[in-house]
Amino acid sequence: MLHVIYIRRTGSETMTLIDKEIAIEAKNLKKYFPLQAGLFASLFKKSENKFVHAVDDVSFAIKKGETFGLVGESGCGKSTTGYLILQIEKLTAGSIYFRGVDVVTLSKEALKEVRKDLQIIFQNPYESMSPRFSILDIVAEPLRLLNILDDENEIMQKVLEELTDVGLIPAEDFLDRFPHELSGGQRQRVSIARAFTLNPTFIVADEPVSMLDVSIRVGILKTMQELSRKHGTAFLFITHDLALARTMCDRIAVMYLGRIVEQGPTEEIIHTPLHPYTKALIAAVPSPDPDARRTEELPIIGEVPSGIDIASGCRFHPRCIYAIEKCKEIDPHLEQVKKDHKVACIRYKEINEIK
Repeated sequence: MLHVIYIRRTGSETMTLIDKEIAIEAKNLKKYFPLQAGLFASLFKKSENKFVHAVDDVSFAIKKGETFGLVGESGCGKSTTGYLILQIEKLTAGSIYFRGVDVVTLSKEALKEVRKDLQIIFQNPYESMSPRFSILDIVAEPLRLLNILDDENEIMQKVLEELTDVGLIPAEDFLDRFPHELSGGQRQRVSIARAFTLNPTFIVADEPVSMLDVSIRVGILKTMQELSRKHGTAFLFITHDLALARTMCDRIAVMYLGRIVEQGPTEEIIHTPLHPYTKALIAAVPSPDPDARRTEELPIIGEVPSGIDIASGCRFHPRCIYAIEKCKEIDPHLEQVKKDHKVACIRYKEINEIK
């Protein structure tokens, strides 16, 4: 378990003493988006302030070189969590510790220095690239913006090295091309090259292969794994696909309506899920056997509710087949079941017949 000890505050920057094996730690992250009232309501009714609870008290730590997965349905807050860690989105509350410092408290100049070590691979590579930039300029952009290298020959050599590492060979053939001249897989490889250009400590990979053909996903994922091993880079791997998370992640956290409901080693979560929502996600994974037919009902009810008016008690209880009256009253928090395996469910022992 990670222990954080505050040792001093210098100006607005909080210094901490942290476990050297931890790459980054998120503590009690919250992000509430204000809901805009419609024109009619704003003119004729006094509407109360409402918020979308996109991320609501999320905490985890990622070790150096580890791939940590965030899994859940669309709208559960996975991508927002990644954006909060990189400060692309501003927190409503919470802390993000990197190298003993809460990056939320950093000045713009200090945050610029930290950004060298914190990178992202977006879901849609085409939208994350300027169509007016050549591949050379796209990959070199972080080096120039952060003044890592000044000599253009050195920049060129670094870009060639990164393009080769991600499998764009011969790299020289790609330097003068533009994003629209590449396939989707090639564009994502360019995104990966750009993310690794600064040799970061930590990368958020936001559904990095969900927009790619199935036939080329394996190659992209293999490249990411090889680069992670080569550089010792930690990943926050965001996906809705549990099968993909099993392939890529050392540990996973299952999110539902802005909360983590279960967290632990990947194989343990897959083989012995404890939370009803995790069980439902695993049951929904298609079988690779073409002759297999699903005969049992999925252990889940209805659709994902709104993140605005969240039900009291356990936020999963309206869809849970195991819910009882207490589930409507008690808001469960993550409870450690065994080493590194946590679950947020007041009935997990009964459901799983644990003594």
